[in-house]
Amino acid sequence: MSQIIQADWPQIQSIYRTSMQRHFPANELKPESTMERMFRDGCYDGFLYQEAETTAGYAFFFRLPEEPAVLLDFLALEESFRGQKRGSRFLTELRETAYPGRDIYLEIDDPDFAPVEEARQLWLRRWEFYRRLGAMDTGVRSCIWEAPYRILCFPAAETPGAEAVRAKLRRFYPEMYGPEVYEKSVAIQ
Repeated sequence: MSQIIQADWPQIQSIYRTSMQRHFPANELKPESTMERMFRDGCYDGFLYQEAETTAGYAFFFRLPEEPAVLLDFLALEESFRGQKRGSRFLTELRETAYPGRDIYLEIDDPDFAPVEEARQLWLRRWEFYRRLGAMDTGVRSCIWEAPYRILCFPAAETPGAEAVRAKLRRFYPEMYGPEVYEKSVAIQ
């Protein structure tokens, strides 16, 4: 039996210190203090996907109180739970229960900038995972701490245009990273 629970800060911190270090490259991880600040400010939601008392996966979202859209910041399943449609069920349930009727944006590694073919294939598989679930490519790109991303959207209704997506990111990123990091280490195209 599986269930999704909303995570508190100690649970998010534990995931950050263990699982996230394995699941994401260092240049994609925010400092723990940044995640804690966003959580304490009420702008960061964590969800745990549990099976039989085991945390099988997690998802973290950034949101602004006055903004209807949200940004999927991190999503991962533990290795032993992958390849069995659990990730699809987890994300679908979150879209339906946690953020119904809201645009959900996400950043995926841009396969055009993969350092080796193995990474490119992995990044393309991730892209296909999201596309199968209904994510649309917005045509917008971002680069954060020299990590290039494509911006996808699970639209609530119509897929937003590129300029609307850029405007959302210009609202999200300074709040997520702080104005100084935003100015020096974030680009939106």
